[in-house]
Amino acid sequence: MIEVLIGLGGGLLIGSTGIGSGSLIAPLLILAGYSPATAVGAGLVSLVVSKLTATELHRQMGHLPGRRALPLVIGGLGGVALTALGTRFVSRWDVQFETIMKLALGVGLLGVAATLLIPRSAGSQLRRASPFTGHPVLLLSLGAGVALVVALTSAGAGGLLIPALLIVTHWEPAELAAVSNFYGTAVGAASILLYVGYHSLNFPLIGLVLIGLLPGVLLGTRLSRRISRPWLTRGAGVVAGYLGCALLCSRF
Repeated sequence: MIEVLIGLGGGLLIGSTGIGSGSLIAPLLILAGYSPATAVGAGLVSLVVSKLTATELHRQMGHLPGRRALPLVIGGLGGVALTALGTRFVSRWDVQFETIMKLALGVGLLGVAATLLIPRSAGSQLRRASPFTGHPVLLLSLGAGVALVVALTSAGAGGLLIPALLIVTHWEPAELAAVSNFYGTAVGAASILLYVGYHSLNFPLIGLVLIGLLPGVLLGTRLSRRISRPWLTRGAGVVAGYLGCALLCSRF
């Protein structure tokens, strides 16, 4: 079934690059005919399952940076709360929640594509030049901003967060991966509550996606040792850009 194949593709991308639940699963489900809320809800559950597994592995290896990451996660949870309030407020203007989500997902995917395709050397130079590197207020604001995209689209917990953290912190690659997974687990789990309120969790669909997702993550993790990671990251950027354009064009 197409849902299992979409889950498999997302799992391969998550396992090999750390990106994929929102950048691939949700937009493909929308293009396959599912409503934006249902697709993003499935993407968020996939995000939490994959990120929770990776977070536990990183915790066992001692990669989590401890209290230094707390402002980022607290900001993320606050961003989800603000998103929930904002969507309820906007819904009073006779604007469809599904329209907001579809537009947000398209724009968010273009943002993910841009961050993935920017050369990492430029980000490293900005990181060294920043006088506010690792400042708690900066991390709090970053966490809230990325959470807005994650809550509305299920994308961005890896594609947007990691490039931004490369600029504003001195964390090592293993710490970045661990923080991204921990942040994605916390923000994704909180965001799911928003979709429970809108009755947008399709459990049979989520089950089909997870059937493909879990073996895809395992296979992608093994493939990551043999395939160039920069090549895969830029490939994911091209895919995210294409899907973002396809979603935005499908509105007209």
